[in-house]
Amino acid sequence: MSVAHYDDVLGIIHEFLPPESKLAKDFYRSKKLLEGLGMPYVKIDVCYNNCMLYYKEDEHKEKCDFCGTSRYENGQNKTPRKVLRYLPIKDRLQRLYAHEEIARLLQSHSRSQSGNMVHPCDGEAWQQFDEDFQDFAQDPRNVRLALATDGFTPYSLGAAPYYCWPVFITPLNFPPGVCMRPEYTFLTLVIPGPEHPGKKISVLMQPLVDELLKLWEGVETWDASRKQNFTMKAIFLWSIHDFPAYGMFAGWSTHGRLACPICMGDSQSFQLRNGRKPCWFIQKLRKKVRNKARVEGSIVEAYLVEETSNFLSLYFNPKVRSARNKMPRYDDVSTYGVYDINGYRFRSEKYESKKSGLTTTNSGKAENTNNDSNPNDDQTQDVSFYQEDGLEGTFIIDLGADLGNMTPPILDEITNAKDLEFLEKQMQAEDNYDEDDNEDEEEEEEEEEEEEEEKENDEEDEGPQPPAYDPNDF
Repeated sequence: MSVAHYDDVLGIIHEFLPPESKLAKDFYRSKKLLEGLGMPYVKIDVCYNNCMLYYKEDEHKEKCDFCGTSRYENGQNKTPRKVLRYLPIKDRLQRLYAHEEIARLLQSHSRSQSGNMVHPCDGEAWQQFDEDFQDFAQDPRNVRLALATDGFTPYSLGAAPYYCWPVFITPLNFPPGVCMRPEYTFLTLVIPGPEHPGKKISVLMQPLVDELLKLWEGVETWDASRKQNFTMKAIFLWSIHDFPAYGMFAGWSTHGRLACPICMGDSQSFQLRNGRKPCWFIQKLRKKVRNKARVEGSIVEAYLVEETSNFLSLYFNPKVRSARNKMPRYDDVSTYGVYDINGYRFRSEKYESKKSGLTTTNSGKAENTNNDSNPNDDQTQDVSFYQEDGLEGTFIIDLGADLGNMTPPILDEITNAKDLEFLEKQMQAEDNYDEDDNEDEEEEEEEEEEEEEEKENDEEDEGPQPPAYDPNDF
């Protein structure tokens, strides 16, 4: 959805709302409103050749210290030639601990004593780190992080080559069934193209490294599961490399179509038409590119929309319904295609559609509606219908202009054995209920008559009684 389309939709919604409504009026005000949720991202200008970042003490420089390339496309407009987008992870980790259930999941790794390799905490690297840094390992709320990065091209193969490199951070504290869910994999950096970052990727990772150093020292965080503040620390434990690095460490050939030893034949790979080089697509991020002139910005904006939706689903659970927070099914509710109520039989349209030639109608007189546009249809005709048991009198059925389409009635009734059995049981239950009521009423009437007779006999035996006197009369 474009910004203009979004503004138009909000305008339509405001037409149905009262004037004092606090709903944002456009895309700009919506973004300002969401800033309070703690989901910011920072834009950092980069040298066009990836030599340096205009960051910290170099923030006000206009030329690269290494290659001399200008920072801006035009000296007057001050438009940067390349921009790095960084999404801080500190606020995102603190937001996880603000949810009581998620805070408990982040501490579940400390209870893993199965002895099997089911979680990263069962591996040698995790256990060796706990031995070397025992102060960090004492508190299970401290976070272990994994980093993953890979490049992809947002354009078609026939376009000019352009490479974009996202960097993801994943908390490893979660249990195995939750650890790799998309909502807990945080986009941290979007390294801009158009060229491969190569060995200079370490320069572009500088904002992330600085924040990881601060997290190693610790930041004050609210723990919703224990209802207290604590000093949360985080450590970068290991990284997940792309195929070239995997080929060096594992000895697996990563130059063919079966480069992944896990996916094998299921790899979504293809070969270039001329060079026959195997390639792969990161389909998930490629679909987020709406504005090909601003590739990195499109990815970040689309990611923030998903993150906001996940945030609302988790923290406003009783109030907001979404794809991840649906109403539960009511499996205890049973429905029937046929109903027999007070002698009237009703069938649902769905039930009759499955039973060819099955109809239930009332005997009586069919009369069309007044149709001024077609006087020929404004007639009254007698039509014979099959009459159900328990129906009496004449019924008027409004058929409008469909009298000419009437079909002869078919006397077929319910043929499904289960439906017949259900209706018989229901009618027997009603008959038994009526008989019981009649018996109870007769017994009550007999008891009342006996009581009245006893009273009359008692009065006759006692004879006339003297009048009662009031003591106040004397």
